[in-house]
Amino acid sequence: MPPLQSSTSALTTLGTLYKVKGDLLVYQDPAAVDGWYRKALETLARALPIDRAYSQERQRRELARGWGSERIEVKGYGALYKTLSDTYRALGRLPEAIDALQHLVRIRPLDAERYAQLAELEAAAERTEDSVVSLWMAEKVSPSPEWELRLANAYHQRDPAGCAGAKPSAVTPDRDCPMVKAHICSAQRRLIAVLSETGRADAAGRYRLEAARTNGCTPFQ
Repeated sequence: MPPLQSSTSALTTLGTLYKVKGDLLVYQDPAAVDGWYRKALETLARALPIDRAYSQERQRRELARGWGSERIEVKGYGALYKTLSDTYRALGRLPEAIDALQHLVRIRPLDAERYAQLAELEAAAERTEDSVVSLWMAEKVSPSPEWELRLANAYHQRDPAGCAGAKPSAVTPDRDCPMVKAHICSAQRRLIAVLSETGRADAAGRYRLEAARTNGCTPFQ
């Protein structure tokens, strides 16, 4: 592991241990919990500029080799941003938790689980529209009965009397509903944008074709 990444890993591990210490004290010593979470946050914050420096240096080397910027994948130490997001959430700082997880999504834009985690955070922050779209992004990246069921439940809670409001027993959303179609297209646009911005031009092209052919979601840039 390169020296910069090694430093990031060590600080992330230490920050994670502080976060776990706070978790363990939730019932034993509640007054001490936030102090450990803040200590975790301070440690993880020290790792951020190191990780960014590593990412920038890697991009500089790839550009020097003649790679186009559109094909240089965004890199970073994923565990840092996941722990950072979890720590912000534990402190009740949902906007920062979402920002950290969004950075992780940019590092791993083809990981459906990350979009599902983002959807959960957005729901907790009462960003319902974003939450549903993020779930559709998870479904587009890796179709799963789990995402379908979560989407059906989300629509039932949000619009129980409308066409998007699936019956409580439904396991899939109604894709013929205009609201659902609009969310699918929004998810595909966001997914294509993320892939394009993070050096996954080929994957972005594939999803662009799929969106136009299967859902009629146009236009796509």
